[in-house]
Amino acid sequence: MKTSNITEKPIDHNDPSERNRMEMISLIWVIKRELKLSSGQESQWHHLLDKHKGDSYLEPLLDEASRSTDGKVRQAAARIRELRMQQRGLDPGMDLNSLVKAGPEPGLDHVAPSLRPASRPFLLKPLLAVLALSVLMVLVAIGHWRSLDGAGAGPQPVASTVPPAPAEVVLRIHGSNTLGAELLPTLAEAFLRKEGARDVQRIEAAANEWRIEGAITRSTVPVAIEIKAHGSGTAFTSLDAGIADIGASSRPIKKEEARTLSRFGDMTLPAFEHVIGLDGLAVIVNKSSKVRALTKSQIARIFAGTVTDWSEVGGEPGPIRLYARDEKSGTFDTFQHVVMGKEKISDKAIRLESSNELSDKVAADTFGVGFIGLPYIHNTQAVAVADGESLPMLPTTFTVATEDYPLARRLYLYAPANSQNSYVRDFMEFTLSEPGQQLVNHTGFVSQLVVAIRQPVQKSLSPKYASLTQDAQRLSVSFRFRPDISELDSKAQRDLDRVIHFLARNPGQRVMLLGFTDNNGNPQQNQKTSKKRAQIVERELMARGIFPVIVDGFGSALPVANNDSPQSAEKNRRVEIWVM
Repeated sequence: MKTSNITEKPIDHNDPSERNRMEMISLIWVIKRELKLSSGQESQWHHLLDKHKGDSYLEPLLDEASRSTDGKVRQAAARIRELRMQQRGLDPGMDLNSLVKAGPEPGLDHVAPSLRPASRPFLLKPLLAVLALSVLMVLVAIGHWRSLDGAGAGPQPVASTVPPAPAEVVLRIHGSNTLGAELLPTLAEAFLRKEGARDVQRIEAAANEWRIEGAITRSTVPVAIEIKAHGSGTAFTSLDAGIADIGASSRPIKKEEARTLSRFGDMTLPAFEHVIGLDGLAVIVNKSSKVRALTKSQIARIFAGTVTDWSEVGGEPGPIRLYARDEKSGTFDTFQHVVMGKEKISDKAIRLESSNELSDKVAADTFGVGFIGLPYIHNTQAVAVADGESLPMLPTTFTVATEDYPLARRLYLYAPANSQNSYVRDFMEFTLSEPGQQLVNHTGFVSQLVVAIRQPVQKSLSPKYASLTQDAQRLSVSFRFRPDISELDSKAQRDLDRVIHFLARNPGQRVMLLGFTDNNGNPQQNQKTSKKRAQIVERELMARGIFPVIVDGFGSALPVANNDSPQSAEKNRRVEIWVM
């Protein structure tokens, strides 16, 4: 029989170092058992640890345990590191191969030989000591220390409970309440799950503030994504102050904000500006209201306070009560810019920070009217909106996706293109991926996933346009351009790849591109300009292997917005894409 060269000695239970040694052995057993139960196989570091009995082989095992989603395993690893700081290393005499194999609770058969009493004539006290040690090992394995009172065993201290390591904030997103109320937390949860997290928690830290926490494979400690949703304006002030990695906004960045952040680069370029979805700014009324459609001009007069009774706009007589978002919100900013222009919202409007609260107020007020993002219509009624010569349109998924709806808006994430934080790039890419865009839809917004819709032919349409499109389907994307230049904007550049993906999934489709302009300039020039815009998109598609069969322009025909402001005119400068 092979014998050990290690001289064994009796156990002194009053010796703190001996108690620490036994605790470390039991914790190693806990780690091995739980990791094997979760993965179904032994870790390579267990075998090396059994063979070499060295601290250098223990550390990789502790690293693996620290990444576990099991809090018990992480706590065990933290406690072992604490014991090692007290100069308790591994004993070369420990028989780890027999001691820490996963299976039944450790008893006498699993105790290392070096922990057993030395061979001697049978005496009562040594026997009782061995029995006491067996009970002690069972209690240690389940994380509890109790006082053991018996022959040969002194009182045992209560082991310290190591709290889970605090989550490390790896990504900070500040800005829009519209995005932050549900969309961003949902995206953050899914992102952490993609990174390997199984137990993801959403923690409300304060009003309109959340922490999304989970243990992921690339980090040895739990990580957190911080979301603070106090309005789109805070997206850019937080980026400027260095307290956010990503700014979330439900409006495009303003010129003065872009100048403030110019040290990062041009924040309007695709590398900095990311459209992650679309939203329709719905004008909502109580479900009992008979008002079904309003022009943008009527909406502006209502919120300015110059129209004060519903009978003035086709409703039943009654006072109009106004509900509006607070001035920090991107919803307010968009409404002010797109609808109100230079006019101010009436001081009589009740201001609210929460989109959900505003919707609830209108739902409970027969004479109420408000403006809100599409996901918050809830128990109210959205009215159809007309702008200038455009037809009244309801905020549907398709009219918002094509941005034909007069009050459609884009949802943005902004971040420095050269950020050293790898989580910024990875989170951005996830939100723009197909799984991320599906979550945009799931939370009530409008994704950028391309679909084809057959539209009804309107009698008021141009005869040529009606003839070309009567047997075709329109894709849910319109290509638009950067202001004042013939260059596709940040959304359109990504839309090119989305269209390619759609066509790859739907082979055999023939593509048609139809361009439009605003009404600035003479009709002949506008017709040429609109066709040139369509040809810009044609060149981009041809570079990707798609060759459109029809490329034409229709000048200022079929406006989707009024041409009385630069922003509205930009919406008319577009290229529609159809398939046959």
